[in-house]
Amino acid sequence: MWMKKQWNNGLTTLECCEVLSDDDIVSRVTCGSEETRNFEECPESDEENLVTHQKLSHGDALVHTEALLNYLEQEDESTPAEKMILRSLRSIIYSSKSK
Repeated sequence: MWMKKQWNNGLTTLECCEVLSDDDIVSRVTCGSEETRNFEECPESDEENLVTHQKLSHGDALVHTEALLNYLEQEDESTPAEKMILRSLRSIIYSSKSK
């Protein structure tokens, strides 16, 4: 508990950060109380950000990876290393699709 208090005390001195209680964090993560973990009860903006765990086809994965690579190539802040990682992933997906 000492580490948590020390960490919280350090954060309270930062003006840019909002300090949340444990209950606030749980509420934001579950879109309500612990009893209401139903996605239908989440605000619409949160529904758009939910990660779906459905299986993608190789073709879909390749299309999305290429779209992300195109996006990063347009961004000035993206690094060559980030682009190389995506190119490598694209190659892995492409070779898996060929098998």
